[in-house]
Amino acid sequence: MINTDYIELKSELTSQARIVITAHKSPDGDAVGSSLGLYHMLRFAGIRDVRVVLPDSVPQYLDWMPGSNEIITHENNAVEAERFLSEADVIFCLDYSALSRSGALKKTIQASKATIVNIDHHQEPEDFANYAIVDTQASSTAELVYDFLQRLDLGVELPPSAGTCLYTGIVTDTGSFKYSSTRPRTLEIAARLMDSGVKPAEIYDKSFDNNKLSKLKLQGYVLSEKLEIWSDYNTAVINLTKDELDKFDYEKGDTEGLVNYGLSVSGIVLSVFIKQSDEGYFKMSFRSKGKVNVNTIARSYFEGGGHINAAGGRSNLPLEETLRKLKNILPLYEKELHGAF
Repeated sequence: MINTDYIELKSELTSQARIVITAHKSPDGDAVGSSLGLYHMLRFAGIRDVRVVLPDSVPQYLDWMPGSNEIITHENNAVEAERFLSEADVIFCLDYSALSRSGALKKTIQASKATIVNIDHHQEPEDFANYAIVDTQASSTAELVYDFLQRLDLGVELPPSAGTCLYTGIVTDTGSFKYSSTRPRTLEIAARLMDSGVKPAEIYDKSFDNNKLSKLKLQGYVLSEKLEIWSDYNTAVINLTKDELDKFDYEKGDTEGLVNYGLSVSGIVLSVFIKQSDEGYFKMSFRSKGKVNVNTIARSYFEGGGHINAAGGRSNLPLEETLRKLKNILPLYEKELHGAF
């Protein structure tokens, strides 16, 4: 869905405009990368009053990105976050298809008189923006931000700081270009970002090969003790309680990618990762292969959603009841689970 008059929108992005860039709660590489990429480009084009405001903090494995220290979080500075949003002329909503995904920012965004620009690639987008650049076939929001900036034509070349952030968003949301969402345009953009000065080897090293020992030990524990196979449904399930996370000095981002280990097991077409939050409810990550639509599962049963093969949700039930509910749902998708491709 594209509902954008670029000439009209460009006229609102003046050097005097107050611009706030937002992304979803529990931000991942695409949320942070697309936000900071847009931030650097707008600043480089001469718009000085640009802020990135997120609901909560950036995970450790992403805090190296240029500009990450400039991010304002509602979690740590609610007054400042809400002030910038309420005073904004333009608010960008990146990498989320529903305002509920903006967490603590939702009410202030709803009350704002600012022009709202939504750039996103998730399924079933809600209609809440003045301008919408939404493509559910895109690999990432960072990919869409790159194309958005090219069409907007701000009169300057993409600076390396912006390119680095956008490349990080793309590479993390495509699983290093291995997911089915990777399309020719994705690789073309990656190549152009490299031409602009982006150094993929450095990004890989900082994003994927910069682990704490406690994180690696947590991964080892998960693989040896917590990975369960439900062979009747070609499904892998991992669950972690808060006590288990605390045992390994858990920090935000330490469980990123664990759900993919289940999907890597031969014959598995659905992987579910269940993690207890600080508030007690259980966060759920779904990954699948082929025709197993986890967006439908997450939306229908676990207050979530996302993409066809990657989605998130939550359960307010105790762990055993959450697992029982999941196991009772799977027979409804038996055909897909036994013939995913």
